[in-house]
Amino acid sequence: MNQTKAMNPKKLAAGLLLGGLLLNALPAIAATFSLDAATGAPLYRSELPIEVYEYTQKDDLSDIVINNAAGERVPHVLLAKSLDHPATAAIKSSMKLPIFALQADALKQINTSGTTSLGSDQLRLVLEKSAGKTTISINQDGQATVTPMLFLLDAGKKHEPIQQLTLDWTQTASTMIEADVLASDDLNNWSHVGRGILLKTSNDSGNLLQNVITLDTPSQSRYFQVRGVNSAQAFTLTSAEATTSTIANNPPKLLWQTLPNAKRTDDSKSGQTLIEFEANGRFPAEFLRIALPQDNTITTVKISVRNQASEPWHYLSTASAYRMVETNVNGKITTLSNPDIPIYPTVARYWQLQFNDATGGIGAASPGLSLGWPAQTMVWNARGSAPFILKIDNTASASQATIASLIPDFKQEKLTALPDAAIKLQSTDSVPASINSWDKPADYKRWWLWAGLVLGVLVLAGMALSLLKSSTASK
Repeated sequence: MNQTKAMNPKKLAAGLLLGGLLLNALPAIAATFSLDAATGAPLYRSELPIEVYEYTQKDDLSDIVINNAAGERVPHVLLAKSLDHPATAAIKSSMKLPIFALQADALKQINTSGTTSLGSDQLRLVLEKSAGKTTISINQDGQATVTPMLFLLDAGKKHEPIQQLTLDWTQTASTMIEADVLASDDLNNWSHVGRGILLKTSNDSGNLLQNVITLDTPSQSRYFQVRGVNSAQAFTLTSAEATTSTIANNPPKLLWQTLPNAKRTDDSKSGQTLIEFEANGRFPAEFLRIALPQDNTITTVKISVRNQASEPWHYLSTASAYRMVETNVNGKITTLSNPDIPIYPTVARYWQLQFNDATGGIGAASPGLSLGWPAQTMVWNARGSAPFILKIDNTASASQATIASLIPDFKQEKLTALPDAAIKLQSTDSVPASINSWDKPADYKRWWLWAGLVLGVLVLAGMALSLLKSSTASK
């Protein structure tokens, strides 16, 4: 009779232990970046590229490690937003501006005396300039009808730099108006200082109002004119308010990542369209850019997020979105879209855009979604020899320093004086393309601890059985 030889418990334990060690040696998702420290300075500042966010598995980037040529870890710190993008303590105020409706070419007729006469059967403009105000008299002789095509605003001789104009107007239809803003100190020489979109519309979800034009640069000019780019769009400006500031805003540089592979679901009964996106990294989004697919679309979008496919969606924000095409008098076609949508800083894997036919819809094609966030800066100490390597290592413990420990007696001027060191992706571990940095690596260590415990129980049971058999055979 053939008997199956039992496996030696010691050999079985050794085999399982070796297998566990080999599996524990498998690399987790990781990436290596080079740091360009060519100047030999003790400290550098580096702007984090998008690839760092694609490979990190920590929302706070605590799995970043920097090593020198000897493999020693060197200290680094990720700057807080208040240091990286310091807020400007601007003092803002607003003031109402008088409005004068003029024929498009009226200002071209103004002479040095400050008056103009356009003929007995045309618009007669009398303009008196003083230090505090402008007085304009408009008379119309004969039966000619003049359609106002520009609106003159007087901000006064002395004022703080104007950054924005908040406008109100009447129009014959709910269409989008593209408007130019020009500035002058003498009513003769004008410069272009801004362009914006004026839009008033309403739907079942509420009203949509875009009535603020931000100037390209703050202006202290006395006179401003607002005119439609397309002369066929008739509107009447009824109110103008200027926002002034003592300090110009300096918006931070934004990084943008477009999310691929949109998944769409249409519900014909409810009229709802759901578009879902999956982020391939931990992007700390503060702005959303929605690319609507069809021209002349005005709609409302509900934005929700979640981190696991099994979780419910969490509401984030609701915003108005539009994509319009306008043709000016010269035949130039301009595509106009809504500004980037600001949101509360959010790191999420799954993003959902919800549209409803009752509030505009989006048509048959699907929109695109891009996430934007202010670029982050890292300061690090170039201790030891180059080359310096930045690694994404999810097995490492957090080792961030403080800015005060790297730059004693810290001041903003010292930070801006540091040399820049570019971060470039050098290599990545060989992992399947389907693996996303959001996917947690397999916890082999826990598995083998349980396997070792079970194995120990089996070995003890085998030894007890063997002793029992030996005792029985000796009787």
